Amino acid sequence: MVIIGISFFIVFLMVDFYVYSIYIRNLDESSERALANSIQSFEHIKNSDIKTLSAALEALLEDKDIKRLYMEGDREKLYGYALPFYEKIKERYGITHWYFIDPEPESACFLRVHNYDKYNDEIKRSTFINSVKNKDFGTGIELGKTAFALRIVHPYYDGSGELIGYMELGEEVDHFFREMKVETGNDYSLFVSKEYLNEEDWASVREVKGLENNWNDMKDIVFIEQTSEIDYNFDIDLHDIPDEGMVLGRFGNGNIYYSKSVFPIYDAGDRKVGGIFVISDISDSYTDFYRRISIFSAVFLVMLAAIGFFIYKVFGSISKNLIKL
Repeated sequence: MVIIGISFFIVFLMVDFYVYSIYIRNLDESSERALANSIQSFEHIKNSDIKTLSAALEALLEDKDIKRLYMEGDREKLYGYALPFYEKIKERYGITHWYFIDPEPESACFLRVHNYDKYNDEIKRSTFINSVKNKDFGTGIELGKTAFALRIVHPYYDGSGELIGYMELGEEVDHFFREMKVETGNDYSLFVSKEYLNEEDWASVREVKGLENNWNDMKDIVFIEQTSEIDYNFDIDLHDIPDEGMVLGRFGNGNIYYSKSVFPIYDAGDRKVGGIFVISDISDSYTDFYRRISIFSAVFLVMLAAIGFFIYKVFGSISKNLIKL
């Protein structure tokens, strides 16, 4: 009887382990779906905003008065005329940058409509370089001192097709993550590798923005944006992240459980400069699993007890008959 009882107990553990492994596999698949949906959402929003920025840029490139004032070389008049346009596209489309850039080899910024006092500096960004090289749109995400921006650059021609410079529009990407959260239900945290940042610039800009200097929170990365107050204590080596992203595992925060994943961000120069942590709330799955496993265990134990009792009765009856013989 002892051997039979041990055998039943081993069967019980094996079945429990099988059920648990199925559950873990389902959690992994759920985490992989959350990661895939997040990457798809990021790319969808980026591509949609590229189309919007491109359409706005094409319209501005065709404005004859803007072109005339730029060719006249009067920054103040061009700024006065362009500013109302900038305020409209900023309100309507979230555009935060508008540049007029002189042609190469100087490649100097003639006017920042969003920042009139800064000009005549050389533009070296990859989006600009790609536009010069391809004689077409240069698009992509660029990393600034403390933030990412999506930028669109295009050659600027006069009426006869002669190159007179370049025009650029851009937007901060912080709204990406709010929209991604609405689309997917997940939370996000944007980070960048410290190797692409300057510690003093980071501290200075964060102070100007009234933000805490979080440079020393992590060893290799620093967080820029996040959609929740979850403790994102996830340091990671950027070079370890595959292009398709990866699931990092699960963690708990009180009575709430999350899965965590990550995927990289490439800038317009094809450098892997940062990434996005994907945090998916799996508390309901955890609760449902423990409820199911509790019910299953209880039912299975009752069945084992019933079978054991039946075997006990059968063996007892057989023993009595043998004694009588």
